[in-house]
Amino acid sequence: MRYGLVGASGRMGGEIQKAFASHELCFTLDVAGETVRGTPEVLVDFSLPGAFGKTVETVRRFCCPLVIGTTGLDAGQVDRLKDLGTSLAVVQSYNYAVGVTLLKMMIREFAPLFSDWDVEIEETHHNKKKDAPSGTAVRTTGRF
Repeated sequence: MRYGLVGASGRMGGEIQKAFASHELCFTLDVAGETVRGTPEVLVDFSLPGAFGKTVETVRRFCCPLVIGTTGLDAGQVDRLKDLGTSLAVVQSYNYAVGVTLLKMMIREFAPLFSDWDVEIEETHHNKKKDAPSGTAVRTTGRF
């Protein structure tokens, strides 16, 4: 599979490249600019909200699906993402970790049992984390 990566020089960009090592990275976009060595079959974006406009332009240019894990998108950007999804395949999540998916399932199932409790969730990350609190924390809190 040929893929493109927005945020290629970031921490998650490096992890994605390791995970996709058996696939061909043919397009990158990051603070240094873009590199094109082919047409991606899918674009993966784990960058920052400031890159979102370029991500949308790139997906439209290559007419390819988008997998996006960027957190901190504002309401207008989320609306643009939904609009993009009417013409191209879009997979969006604030966290793709299996553990977080299980946590969300447990919260949905057990939240009614905690209606008269004060609940607190604490998250811990490396000291280079750019969005704190994380998109996962923001999306998870307030559901009890």
